[in-house]
Amino acid sequence: MMDFAHSQIPDPAFVDAVARRVVELLETPIPGAETPRVGRSSGSRSLTVAQVAARYGVSRSWVYAHQRELRAMRLGAGPRARLRFDSDAVSKAIAAFEEDGSQEQPGGHQRRRGREMPLIPFEPMG
Repeated sequence: MMDFAHSQIPDPAFVDAVARRVVELLETPIPGAETPRVGRSSGSRSLTVAQVAARYGVSRSWVYAHQRELRAMRLGAGPRARLRFDSDAVSKAIAAFEEDGSQEQPGGHQRRRGREMPLIPFEPMG
């Protein structure tokens, strides 16, 4: 092991090469892993519910309803835990919805059948 206190400062090119390799290793996904690696920079890849909805032109309720297909990551426990989505996983899931051609695709506005409620009559105030 090198003792840097009593030796020369390491070559900057060597330090840069080591730093690049560490970043490369942290950004490499682990096969079969569903969540990002510890220490992995996920700032631009991790999306909120609102970001997914805006990016793909769907409602927030659609995102919540399809969180499993979109491979959501829960931050915390409980029914109100925040969700985050890996942008690559969401992109693949959206593509699968579009290829499927089902009625439940993103951006499609479906009406729920059999749940329509009659409006309550009212009289305008004078």
